[in-house]
Amino acid sequence: MEQERLEKEFLCQVFTTSDAMIRAEAAKVAADWFVFAEENEERSYTSLLFELGQEYFRQSDGLLITLKNLGEKLAKHGTGDRVKRKLLALFGEIKELDSDPNDFHMLLEELKERVMMRLYGSALTQAHETMTSEGVVAARTVLRGQLDKMDELDNEGYVGVTEINVAESSDYFETEIKRRRAAGDDEGIMCGMREIDDITQGFRPGQFVVTVARSSGGKSILLLNWSAHAHLTQKQNVLYFSLEMPAWQCYLRHISYLARPKDGFSNDGVTHKQLKSTKITDEQIEGIKKKLQALSGGAYFVYADIMAEPTAAAIERKIRLVTRELGRPDVIVVDYVGKMTSADVRKHAALWERSAQAGIEIDRIAKKYQIVALTAAQLSKSSIGEQRRQKQEGKSALVSMDQDMVAGAHQLVADASYVFGFDSNREASTMTFFSMKMREGGWLVPFQATVRPEHNFIQDPTENEVLEFRQNNGLYTGLASPDATTAGEASDYSAAPFVRTNDNETVTVGAPGGKQQYTKDDLTFELWDGEM
Repeated sequence: MEQERLEKEFLCQVFTTSDAMIRAEAAKVAADWFVFAEENEERSYTSLLFELGQEYFRQSDGLLITLKNLGEKLAKHGTGDRVKRKLLALFGEIKELDSDPNDFHMLLEELKERVMMRLYGSALTQAHETMTSEGVVAARTVLRGQLDKMDELDNEGYVGVTEINVAESSDYFETEIKRRRAAGDDEGIMCGMREIDDITQGFRPGQFVVTVARSSGGKSILLLNWSAHAHLTQKQNVLYFSLEMPAWQCYLRHISYLARPKDGFSNDGVTHKQLKSTKITDEQIEGIKKKLQALSGGAYFVYADIMAEPTAAAIERKIRLVTRELGRPDVIVVDYVGKMTSADVRKHAALWERSAQAGIEIDRIAKKYQIVALTAAQLSKSSIGEQRRQKQEGKSALVSMDQDMVAGAHQLVADASYVFGFDSNREASTMTFFSMKMREGGWLVPFQATVRPEHNFIQDPTENEVLEFRQNNGLYTGLASPDATTAGEASDYSAAPFVRTNDNETVTVGAPGGKQQYTKDDLTFELWDGEM
């Protein structure tokens, strides 16, 4: 985007909504960020206009400048007629621009990046001049000063509300909860698996979500299903970075997902194998074309092949490019962290070192651009071997997972909002899911889903299938007992807590779902003067 257009669009945003100006203030945007000057003009009128608008915002305790206010302010400053005409015309032009509020974050980041580029160039020039005249030590001091300015710009912190006083928050709560309710902010980005969505209530902007499995365990299929569900059912923009496969191969996998049978299990539809071998009829081609045409004009789903440069810098460049052309992504997918490289990791680093550093960078991108970031990680080699040994010995029909089994565990898990592990059984075409970290919400009890690999499709289990799996594996089902809620007092089980008074001045308390008799798990308390 040209500097003139960038500065004018940014000014349009901050002169249109108070929220944009507040965010600009939080990011420490200053008049010297604006450098565009018309031909034969020595001064930047965009810079001067921002300075006047920011000054008015601060003096008026949060009000936005208007054309009338601007005229009065210029008169008060004794501004010359020529400059006054220029500024009033520029203000009118800016207010007529059609700028999407959702683009504000990207405009802010682009403006900031260009400021940092100028600081970088200035640092090199000043350091070179200082080194020539005063030596290396003095030049180093100059460099450090300029780098400190760049760090200050890059680490301004999160924009928006960063402090909430609970004791004085009644009005804030009412206003904010109603605003979010009206905007639909109560629902996050769903993955399409009821058990996970019920706990998370959807993934939120700025969250970093990791899925974990062994090599060739179905990580890419899972990322496809989760991101495609967000795209199809919630109309979310998705930017999918493939670090293992070319975009065309990812695309064919996606087509097989879209061309799956209607009920998920009949024999109609077009398989991935058919698409790869091009053994597909003209009728099937037309059917797929209709499915794709139905998506036209809505949210986008873009595959980006960055195998040649699998870095955070390449991801950020693509985010900015796609945002300018199509709009900001709601979800990015990085498939997968173990394939990423970084200047901060040694050339022959182990998988866990690369995964840890990649996690840091993806988490930063999610928070910086306020988007949901989904990725996948490998199980560590030692944990894969232990799993295999246990299964061969028949010791574990249901494999559990914990954080130490993740390659790059400590850093990767620490950065993530959620970490979900899954164990694939190719012979049975199933995936068993576990929670390994839940920063928000409860704890996910393991459940099992069926996979249709020929369509790269994971069938979300029904409630009865989830309960049956958990009962068969001795897991918590959430039910007191099969008959407690329906049979009531006639049942051997209690649907609610029960209390019995004993003859020895004690009472016994039983938990819901327990036998309505004494058990070793019941709690007994002594009475105090006949009262509990």
